Amino acid sequence: MNGQGRLAAIIDLVLPATCVGCGTGRASTLCPACVEVLAAARPRATRPAPSPAGLPATSALGAYSGVLRGTILAYKERGRHTAAGMLGAHLATVVAHALPTVGPVLVVPVPATAAAVRRRNGDHMLRLARAAARTLRRRGLAARVV
Repeated sequence: MNGQGRLAAIIDLVLPATCVGCGTGRASTLCPACVEVLAAARPRATRPAPSPAGLPATSALGAYSGVLRGTILAYKERGRHTAAGMLGAHLATVVAHALPTVGPVLVVPVPATAAAVRRRNGDHMLRLARAAARTLRRRGLAARVV
């Protein structure tokens, strides 16, 4: 986390911003209603329609809408880096659900362009991948970011 990201996290702790999920109220990251929505989400297999030939199995925490979409957009586009740990934990849950067997897990973030890294005050996908790998390790899986 760079200096600007650290400052934003400190300010968010002292003077909480609106909920990252719904944008209402005063919550450091998520309001109780949004915490409940995400806590109830369960990973599931999903496929785009039409599904491209050769697409490997895919999983998701939920549809890209509502609280999940709001949280991802706040993290990715509005600099709400405090959501990285929570989103990383949910990503870890989806990764664990998608694993065919228990074994070493390599979390590979989608590379960010230099412009995106500057605009977002850091590599948001690398930050998320690291949070997911930490969560997977805490859950007893050998995981690392590559």
